[in-house]
Amino acid sequence: VDPSSHVVEFDSMGTQVRNTKRFFVMNPTNVNYKFRWECEDGTGAAVAHLASAFRCVHKEGFVLSGKKAEMVFEYTPDSDQLLESFWRFHIPEYDLAVPFVLVGHVKEPRIYFDKTYCNFNSLLINHKGTQTVRLVNKEHIPFAFAFNGRTYGADENPPVVKITPSQGTVGPESDMELQVQFMPKIEKMYNYNAVCDVKKKATRLALNIKGEGFGTHANVNVEDERGTHLVTHHESTPVDFGDVHINETRVKTVTVTNSGKYPIELEWVTNRSRLLTIKPEKASLPKGEKCDIKLAFHPLTEARLDDHLAQLCIINGPKYNFSVSGAGRKPLLAFSLTKIDFGNCFLYRQGAQPATAVLRLTNEDSHDVSYDVVFDNKPFLELDASPTNLSPGQSEEITVTFMPRELREYHEYIGFNINGLYTVNVEVTGSGHDCEVALANVNQFSYALGAVKVGTIVERRIKVKNSSPVFASCSIEQAAARLEAFNISVRPTTFDLRPRETMELEVVFAPQSRILPFSEDVKMDVAGTNRTLMVLSASAVGVELKLESDMLFFGAIVKGTKTSR
Repeated sequence: VDPSSHVVEFDSMGTQVRNTKRFFVMNPTNVNYKFRWECEDGTGAAVAHLASAFRCVHKEGFVLSGKKAEMVFEYTPDSDQLLESFWRFHIPEYDLAVPFVLVGHVKEPRIYFDKTYCNFNSLLINHKGTQTVRLVNKEHIPFAFAFNGRTYGADENPPVVKITPSQGTVGPESDMELQVQFMPKIEKMYNYNAVCDVKKKATRLALNIKGEGFGTHANVNVEDERGTHLVTHHESTPVDFGDVHINETRVKTVTVTNSGKYPIELEWVTNRSRLLTIKPEKASLPKGEKCDIKLAFHPLTEARLDDHLAQLCIINGPKYNFSVSGAGRKPLLAFSLTKIDFGNCFLYRQGAQPATAVLRLTNEDSHDVSYDVVFDNKPFLELDASPTNLSPGQSEEITVTFMPRELREYHEYIGFNINGLYTVNVEVTGSGHDCEVALANVNQFSYALGAVKVGTIVERRIKVKNSSPVFASCSIEQAAARLEAFNISVRPTTFDLRPRETMELEVVFAPQSRILPFSEDVKMDVAGTNRTLMVLSASAVGVELKLESDMLFFGAIVKGTKTSR
């Protein structure tokens, strides 16, 4: 390089930028002269880049006397290399030449991303993740940019990575926000180097975008009486609880197993029903864990649940539909009686025969049915029934005993707890009354048949009346048997009296011999209780001739003599 060379230095802010240098040449003489610029770089492909980078705007011209002329050079680099171009300024008339060296520097624009990568980590398939990147321009001039879509699969349909905006202009000394969206389509690792071309910038910007697509992997099984069955999300799975007794609970188990590499969340979506409960309704399952979900059918009344939709949703995953059915009903335990009316009964006395009723319970169900009597025996009402389990078709009889102790109406309920779930009440009614079976004429209580001659017959009719509202079964058989020893017969010995009814007893006294005066209580049995109906008295009289001795003994006497007795 000629030490006398003048240096013209260019600083270009990036490539493809036209940079201009201007300077003046002064003609201090009084003569005009012509000038010419000559490039001394040579020719050929080796220096073609210099010819395209440096340009002299005015290669020839005149400098007038006492004036100055403007010289203009342009530098338009297409790379960031340091370039030198040699020129010479000629004034042919005076054979003068001045060497010049044009030096071109390319200064890299201070435009960059605020971060060089976007790591989306693991993201569920077909779900979006978004991050923000800023394109920063520290220069005083704007720069246009454009992302190369081929470098991050923007031409795919739909694309995995989307950058918005993908092109534009960032203003001087400012920045622009870029949205990077990542939406994986399959389970795999993604890694892109998105290239951003900045106009007039020699080097390209690169943004590394990576992430992993993953899916939810859940195995769903339902367990019932028949075993365990795999559930698919392609069709609805029926869950039939069948017939369930009221207040009883029948449970089926749905098991969800996380067979994927990442945790999953699940949630049940269904219309609320008093018959169906699902626990838990929400759950989070770590990798390799399983969750048992209980579907419980608990009818409180006789009700049905037909094809009730319950949907198991794997968050960000498949949905499993279950069609739930079931019916709530009472156990088929048949009661022969649900109301026992003992009606009007005599007050209970020790030794009397109490009123009883037999209650038959029959299991008409296809399952065992148990019952327990919820009743404490009372002085007036008793039954002997222990907790019992009845097989299908089996029956059990329970004897209910009514023993009224007071003159009043009785009203009780006997509760039967069925399967420990609900209670059936059997109503028991009745009333207590005094025994008012007696002679219609109370003055005949002490009845005298009088002194009757032997061999005659005396007949009497005595009325007996039931003044109580209770049907009375009466018996005087024992008393009649005793009276037969006195030649007295009584008919009838057993009889029934409806309430307020009167009947006659026929009393016949036919003595066959003399009988000393006597009196005998006529006892009557009414409903197992003995009471005196009346007192009979009588005697038998008559004339009787009788030899003092039925044999005369004369002993030994002398012949021809006489003796008398």
